Amino acid sequence: MTQEFKPLFGTDWETLLEPHERATRREGEDEIPVVLLKGLQRLARLAGVVEQSVVIQTPSDKMVQAIYTATFLVGDRGFTFVGAADCNAGNTKGVFATYPTAVAESRAEARCLRKALGI
Repeated sequence: MTQEFKPLFGTDWETLLEPHERATRREGEDEIPVVLLKGLQRLARLAGVVEQSVVIQTPSDKMVQAIYTATFLVGDRGFTFVGAADCNAGNTKGVFATYPTAVAESRAEARCLRKALGI
C-alpha cells in the first residue's frame, strides 16, 4: 500500500488541524492559541516526514537542551528543518519540571515541525 502525501510547500497545514489538536494557554491576562504536539506529528506524517532525530545535551546540572531535526521528502529532494529548545527551572514549573529531558525534547520537536509546516 502506498501512502499519498500532501505537498509540504503550498498546503495550508493549519486548516488541517483537528479541534482536539488545538488548545489555549494563559499568559497573565492573555489567552494564547497553541497547537498540540500530537497534531503537529500527525500533519508531519501527512507531509511525508522521512527522518527524525534528536540530540540531548546537558550543559549544566540545571539545564537540558534538545536539538530536533526532521527531513521531509519533496519530489526527489529532502528538506531538513531544525528546532532547538531547553528546559530549566526558569522556564518550566509544576510537575513538568520533574521531566526536563522530555520537556526540552517536546519543545524542540514542536518548534521544528511548526517551522516545517509553516504554522
